[in-house]
Amino acid sequence: MKQKTLIVFLSVLMTSCYYAPKPLYLLEAEKDQGFWLWGKYYQVQRKDSLEVALAFDRSWQDYYVFNVFIVNGKRKPVVISPENFFYQTAMISDKKIVVERTLAVNPEQQLQKIYLQQAREIAHYKTEQGNRALVSFFESLSDLAAADDDERTKSLNALERDVEDVKSNLEHDKTLRSINQLRRQWADQALRKTTLPPGFQIQGNLFFPVNARSSKIIIHFSHEDVDFSFKFKQIVKNSVP
Repeated sequence: MKQKTLIVFLSVLMTSCYYAPKPLYLLEAEKDQGFWLWGKYYQVQRKDSLEVALAFDRSWQDYYVFNVFIVNGKRKPVVISPENFFYQTAMISDKKIVVERTLAVNPEQQLQKIYLQQAREIAHYKTEQGNRALVSFFESLSDLAAADDDERTKSLNALERDVEDVKSNLEHDKTLRSINQLRRQWADQALRKTTLPPGFQIQGNLFFPVNARSSKIIIHFSHEDVDFSFKFKQIVKNSVP
């Protein structure tokens, strides 16, 4: 009876610890005027001597990721910024239609957070190393003072300290690699605010917070009162069968 109760308890416990995978959000473009490149369909629009090609790339964490090309056909430089990109959603609240605008994520703000996270990690590691060195010093003095301890015990204590040092170094390296990977995502791959000279083009990724409730997403690019709009149909695929 006790064995059955234990099995039931463990089953409930394992079920309560289960975390369902996040769904996959896919945005299907309206294929009117565009082209395929690298497995993605780019919608292309040309207005006011600007050419914009936009494609949905993937959903990553809680973001939609888009890839965009912009060509400046004007005779003057233009400033391109992620803040020029947004999508709108409409909801009914108190019997009124409320329109919300969601801007593309600002890479500069994300990079500031990453640099602060990196500084905290380095400070934490140095503090931990200093404390460990101090503890190791006093433990070494204790080993020397303890005449009754045999050499085997002293060796085990030294080995334990070495193992803790290795674990700390590995965890620190792992954390820094993760931080650097995020930094490259926002610093090197994201579209960042740029002055684009005449005849030049720029390419980069745009990140938008996911809107799980919307069946359609329209990405807008607004520049000097000229609006580019790109329509997508959202498809949600759950990982749980």
